Amino acid sequence: MIKHFVLLEIADHIKPNEIEKMVNKLIELKNTSIPEIKKISYGKSCSIEGLERGFNYAFVMEFENVSERDIYINHEDHKKVSAEYILPILKNGIESVIVFDF
Repeated sequence: MIKHFVLLEIADHIKPNEIEKMVNKLIELKNTSIPEIKKISYGKSCSIEGLERGFNYAFVMEFENVSERDIYINHEDHKKVSAEYILPILKNGIESVIVFDF
């Protein structure tokens, strides 16, 4: 099982409905064009430690293996959702993303 962690620094002025739209688009990928996504978890930071360094939202996707993760990464629908629904709500564009897979 491969886990794909994505931390986001969403801009302060972004409304909750814009975040909800992003999440719904990611779920839609799983349910329509990229069935290789086995599971999606997501949420806003609720840590009391204060170690987020500005990253305030995260999602985790699970894949059976690296090949299935790579299908997602390279899929045109993933690229479209990233460009249209994720990047526009970030504080500093791609600098506001951390990805870690294991």
